[in-house]
Amino acid sequence: VQCGNPTTPAHGRISRVDGTTFSHSIVYSCMEDYFLTGSPTRQCLANGTWSGAAPNCTMITCGDPGIPANGLRFGEEFTVGQNVTYMCQPGYVMIGEDSADARTCTRNGTWSGTMPACK
Repeated sequence: VQCGNPTTPAHGRISRVDGTTFSHSIVYSCMEDYFLTGSPTRQCLANGTWSGAAPNCTMITCGDPGIPANGLRFGEEFTVGQNVTYMCQPGYVMIGEDSADARTCTRNGTWSGTMPACK
């Protein structure tokens, strides 16, 4: 029984193919800066279809990093590799030893550094 070529998700690839006939399986992976949701494996079934559905590859996002009290944030893109920068409003100064005036969305879905404080 032949299952044919399985669908490949956008920003993804099939990283391993045992074959496209009954009982063989495939393994999906995502391109750099994307994460996989859904099952990474599918199997060729006796009825000639692939089990389950192709997974999705979604760009890594870090979420809104916030804006410090009495501060300003520049940058509205919260996906991997993007930066946001901070400034304090007039009359306030940035404090905090490990705080940064710029933060980057990292591949693990977190922002680099810590949000500064303005006093």
